[in-house]
Parts: sequence; C-alpha cells; structure tokens
Amino acid sequence: MLAFLLGACSPARLAGLLTPRHGATERTGLRYGAGPRQLLDLTLPAGAGPATPLVVFFYGGGWRSGERTDYAFLARALKSEGCAVAIFVY
Repeated sequence: MLAFLLGACSPARLAGLLTPRHGATERTGLRYGAGPRQLLDLTLPAGAGPATPLVVFFYGGGWRSGERTDYAFLARALKSEGCAVAIFVY
C-alpha cells in the first residue's frame, strides 16, 4: 500500500512533504505579473530582516509544466540555514 502511495508522488513532492515547516513564514502564490503563471512562493526564516540573504530559484519544466510547490523542500532547507527563498516561474 505504501509503495502505491509513494509511486504517485514525484521525488520533489515527497521531499517537500518530509521537510519540516516550523520556524518559517511561507507565502505562496504571490503575483508578480499579469500572466496566469506569474506567481512566486516566498519562504522567510524566523527573524528575517533587510540583511537576510535571498536565494532566487527559477525552476525548470520548459516554463509550462511543474509546480512551485514541488520545490518547497529546497526553500525549507535553505531557510534552516538563515536564507529567504523566492521560487519563481515565468
């Protein structure tokens, strides 16, 4: 049964489900343009301020497929190192 459920998840989505969310502010679906996919997800570590490093991640998928949420694990991992992360698609 577990193998069946895991088979339905991409490795990135599974990593996102297993990465802890605590200690961060996650803002999803922030619009930066008029296009239907011009959205970003922003993850901020606890105590983020003007001097907090920002990692900007543009994900692949030929700009037409995939989801920002597939890379939430990356944002959460970098947040634990004190970085803010913005995940974009265009």
